[in-house]
Amino acid sequence: MEGVREVKRLGKGTYGEVFLVEKNSKQYVLKKDYLKVGQEIHLLMEYCDGGDLHSRIQKQKVTGVPFSEHQIRDWTYKITSALQYLHQRHVLHRDLKPMNIFLTKAGGLKLGDFGLARVISPEADLATTCTGTRAFMAPEIYSMKPYDTKADMWSLGCCIFEIASFRFAFPFNNVRVPACYSQDLQQLVSVLLNPEPEERPSALQVLSHPFLQALHPNNLQHSACGNHDDTQHDHLLTDEEIRVIIIDLHNNKSHLKISSSKTVLELKRLLGETSGVDVDTISIVFNTVTLSDKATLSSYGVRYGSTLQVFQRFLGGARSLLGFKCSVV
Repeated sequence: MEGVREVKRLGKGTYGEVFLVEKNSKQYVLKKDYLKVGQEIHLLMEYCDGGDLHSRIQKQKVTGVPFSEHQIRDWTYKITSALQYLHQRHVLHRDLKPMNIFLTKAGGLKLGDFGLARVISPEADLATTCTGTRAFMAPEIYSMKPYDTKADMWSLGCCIFEIASFRFAFPFNNVRVPACYSQDLQQLVSVLLNPEPEERPSALQVLSHPFLQALHPNNLQHSACGNHDDTQHDHLLTDEEIRVIIIDLHNNKSHLKISSSKTVLELKRLLGETSGVDVDTISIVFNTVTLSDKATLSSYGVRYGSTLQVFQRFLGGARSLLGFKCSVV
């Protein structure tokens, strides 16, 4: 591939290899798929410099110190948000597991390895192929029954359980989250690992689960697990520059920048100056929680990829929605 310099090989499989490469002074992952002799497909992808979640779990397991509940909550929110994005577009991942979840040193998280992914029809289409990794495979799949997005939610439960307990949920005969974690976390794993697909929550429902509602700074719960573990990884952004893209009701875009250490009120003032809207009429909502004026953006976990909702209140209670997107630069 022109303009690409190989740095090192990251891995090799039956049908291809993966390399760390550089292009225009930036690092990427190059995947080479070998179809047949003399025929290859090269895929240039984003490089996640924090490794995969499986390796991160194994590293923590060696220390004997559990992950903090906040760290589990942070990863759960990001993985679920990614699943919600896929499921809204009728895409099943079908191989969700820690080895296919990648981290960045800045605290980001990405889903990868869509080799088994499938698009299903929104008209109640169901997949039937038995595929995936057995330890994370929903019971309806290995029972050869039709399945849908709820199969991915089972895999999510397996991932959360492994993060919390350092062991596979499989063979599913003693799936108990360590008692040092909150009831909300234990209940979330339990409902995700319900053998009946229709009883499992969707990704959207998980995002509204009490366990993730604790992202609100006034509701943060401190468990007995991992109070002192991996402080370099267990954090919200505390002083990062955030680029804010505002999309009004007429689809006009404007941009501003603010530090994540600033308060919600300071952001409202910037929004008011940019949009001409009275600050006292602005409400900002993140993850279904209305943000408090005195709290900082970082305390709510506003970070790369966060999407907030901005409302303008009118007399009589009517509210119009202004599009609002954040990304860390």
